[in-house]
Amino acid sequence: DAPAGAELSWDYQNENYPLLETQLRKAGYRLARLLNEIYK
Repeated sequence: DAPAGAELSWDYQNENYPLLETQLRKAGYRLARLLNEIYK
């Protein structure tokens, strides 16, 4: 974990982009499921 306000190198960002993309997709699915339950 990086401390708050730390800047991450481009190499680190590029290396971890697939993980970020996966986590964002999962969060989107969870949000969609929650909104669907609320607005049924």
